[in-house]
Amino acid sequence: MIQCATLDWVDDLERSDVPGFGSRKRGARAMRTGHVIATLGLAMWIGAALWLAPAPAHAQGGCTELATNGGFETSGGWVLGSAPLVPQYVTYAKHSGDRSLALGITKGGNARSFSSARQGVTIPTVASKVTLSFWVYTMATGAPTTDYMEFALLASDGKTVLDKPWHSRNDSRMWNQMTFDLSAWRGRTIQLYFNVYNDGAGGAAGMFLDDVSLIACPATTSTAP
Repeated sequence: MIQCATLDWVDDLERSDVPGFGSRKRGARAMRTGHVIATLGLAMWIGAALWLAPAPAHAQGGCTELATNGGFETSGGWVLGSAPLVPQYVTYAKHSGDRSLALGITKGGNARSFSSARQGVTIPTVASKVTLSFWVYTMATGAPTTDYMEFALLASDGKTVLDKPWHSRNDSRMWNQMTFDLSAWRGRTIQLYFNVYNDGAGGAAGMFLDDVSLIACPATTSTAP
């Protein structure tokens, strides 16, 4: 688990003014290096596309990025839950890029609710290693209740729970990375399911989710000298 940065909040998860992360400055040398990196990155992306089409943009070293819009920079790729607490794309709290996804109660009044986002993925049978990672900023107020935050694996029907790798009521108020090995699900179509549940009484729970990544790597083959 890696802790990266904190955000400032006030009464009962109300939003406060959060300074943005510092901008990155690139010099002329960095720009020249960027052209080389971009060229190599394009070549690796094309190679990954041949292995599993269509290949998202962040494949490296023969591996394939299976998650779509893991940084929530656009509004596609995810199925968001319904009212009363529909997850929201926000710009005032993010691990990287311009946006993250807010789930649960991050501001406003309490309400009994599920606040969820899900995405279906097919894990290649030929993958030798499949790694899921994501960053969360979790918040929980009041005495321990039945409120919680979770990540679960669902079957392709979206109803059957296959596994719950992460279940928390941690009031960390800083960005933490979670990493899980999903190699056991090779050859399966599953759903990545993120959810925050609030019972509507006492305290409240909420989280920001960002940089969801599901990397599948093929088996390495050795060649004779």
